[in-house]
Amino acid sequence: MNLIRGHAYAEESGILTVYIEPFLTEASDFDPKTSVPLKKQLSDYVRRHAKGLKVRGIAIVAGVSLLGTLTPQELYRWSKDGRFSMTYVYSGSVSAQLQNIDLAKNSLDEVSPNFFNINQDGTLSLNIPDSGYVASLKAKGLSVVPFISNHWNRGLGQTAVYNRHALTDEIAKAVLTHDLDGVNVDLENLTHTDRDAHTDFVRQLWNKLPKDKTVCVSVAANPYGYTQGWHGSYDYKALGEIADYLMVMAYDESFEGGEAGPVAGTDFVEKSITYALRFVPKEKLVLGIPFYGRYWRQGDSVGGQALTLKQIRRLLSEVAHTTHYDEKEHSVKATFALTEAKTIGNKTLKAGRYTLWYENDRSIKEKLALVSKYDLRGAGSWSLGQEEASVWDYYNRWLNGTYFADISGSFAADQILDVVQNNWMIGISDGIFEPESSLTRGQLAAVLTRFLGLPDAVGKTFADVSEEHWAHGYIASVSAAGVMVGTEPNRFEPDRAVTRGELSQALFRILKPEPQSGSSFSDVPSTHPYATAIEALYQMGVLSGVGGGRFEPNRPVTRAEVCALLLRIDGEVGS
Repeated sequence: MNLIRGHAYAEESGILTVYIEPFLTEASDFDPKTSVPLKKQLSDYVRRHAKGLKVRGIAIVAGVSLLGTLTPQELYRWSKDGRFSMTYVYSGSVSAQLQNIDLAKNSLDEVSPNFFNINQDGTLSLNIPDSGYVASLKAKGLSVVPFISNHWNRGLGQTAVYNRHALTDEIAKAVLTHDLDGVNVDLENLTHTDRDAHTDFVRQLWNKLPKDKTVCVSVAANPYGYTQGWHGSYDYKALGEIADYLMVMAYDESFEGGEAGPVAGTDFVEKSITYALRFVPKEKLVLGIPFYGRYWRQGDSVGGQALTLKQIRRLLSEVAHTTHYDEKEHSVKATFALTEAKTIGNKTLKAGRYTLWYENDRSIKEKLALVSKYDLRGAGSWSLGQEEASVWDYYNRWLNGTYFADISGSFAADQILDVVQNNWMIGISDGIFEPESSLTRGQLAAVLTRFLGLPDAVGKTFADVSEEHWAHGYIASVSAAGVMVGTEPNRFEPDRAVTRGELSQALFRILKPEPQSGSSFSDVPSTHPYATAIEALYQMGVLSGVGGGRFEPNRPVTRAEVCALLLRIDGEVGS
């Protein structure tokens, strides 16, 4: 049963109002603990209808009663299909940072810029460009949760946690003054002796900030369960009870000063997850993914310096090299030699033989898949602007468990994801959707049955559709509903590709628009059997031509085109 009646959007305030059936008058009716169908409908509805809108709040209205308001992030947490996605913002100009956020293509929920640093005396050093910058981030629908960092300086970090009463006061004040959404505590290279002070630092922030503000903690990956040194400074269990989430920095398996190896091999990452799950609920764990690699020069006493993935792409495009994808570690190893020094970004690589370990699209996909495997809250990345732009073509889909390797670059990539999440269509096989393949008449019957929620139908349908045919039940349902008919008496041709004209006729029966006379297309004369349907849907804005005043009614419809059409008419059905 569809419980949502529609929505309205106020651009001035950024409030999206969702109207639900008036009999839902109790607040408990949309409590995420008691109303799974409604929370799923709300999450799906907002995801579909709020794209491109600058939503700052969602009002839930039943009849004339305001049941409550939600932030986009709160609603996002309700969705079983949507996982949390954050990134750190550390370098680059304000304009470059905003451009990088735009390149992320709506794959982010939260950004964590480097607004908070620590002075030598343990007081807060603010690094906020201007109020307009924060407003720009929020206008993009993002939560702004800056991180406070000691940048690996142990003395500075210790000064911070032992000055925690005053410093947390300053941080809480800054969050409220600058309309920020919380704070990410990223204090690294402390020791196990600072463990309780670090935990209490986080606890004080939690107590001093309003409950609608986020308090999260960046923690060292700890695949081997170390209790001493800087790994021991993080009390996973206590922090998990206090913070909204822990961002597990599952990288630097191989590090500057250490032996050459992967930055984030699969075994290292997976053990880091399973260790964290011993102490912290899965819904409070965010997996950190590196957007950088490290290089070692043969003969150097210290190696492992970092290069961004962008810099690595440039480097390898300019030097002869060999690459090997390590199937066990799911990381990439490159080797090359330089006959003279080469400068990449702010690094100068001297002449010599090099080993480079880094991430590519495949290895990042493998890490995102672990988020689904362990049903974690989501993923984070260090750091925005270091990645290849191609990351964002697949990031959200792989994060959310929709592993279609062949839809990147499709015009309907987002629509395909939505349609699959709504269970209207499925892939051809594991990881394959075939967006440009034709849809058969039997497949269309299945899609329309799911899309319309048609009841099951039984009995013989057509002579060429046996009861053993996989689409028999779907064809019976659309036939009984009058949505699809046979191609000739007693024949359905379930395995033939659907044409644009046939799809137009089916959509005409579903939407029931006012018939239109005449034709806007040179290849669809008024005598054409589908002319009325095509013209009516064209005038509605549902269908369009292929260019040059043509419609090509006999051309097969692709799976991607059907996805786009389903989302275009969703909300029109039954209205």
